[in-house]
Amino acid sequence: MVHALTKAVELVRPGGSIVDVHDSRTPPSIEIIRGTDRTAVGWLSDHEGFPMLRLADEALEKVIDRGLLIKEAELEIHYHTKADSFDAFLEWLDEQWETSYLEAKIERRVRTMFSEGGDGISAIIRRSAYARNLIVA
Repeated sequence: MVHALTKAVELVRPGGSIVDVHDSRTPPSIEIIRGTDRTAVGWLSDHEGFPMLRLADEALEKVIDRGLLIKEAELEIHYHTKADSFDAFLEWLDEQWETSYLEAKIERRVRTMFSEGGDGISAIIRRSAYARNLIVA
């Protein structure tokens, strides 16, 4: 990853910008909303994606430490996805997160809460990402 970032820096003139946008390495949290009640149920687990994000962050820091890039600005973006049924929740997970999964106890808890029903029940998946403006030194 450091090699790829070094090559990217070579393609941009000094003073130019590289914008880095990627998901946070903090696992998305899951909560169930029923009316005005909110219940935190856990986080997505991941055996590949979150560790890769950590490696990407470390590679970027190495390039910055070498003086090839200067971090000009950083913004953390918080956003969420809403699923109105357990099936929609699983569909979203399958489409968006190839390497992520729900631990069995969290899946059971979410499934149970949806099966209990009620007005306006939904799952909210809270996520965050980083946007960084990097200046080529």
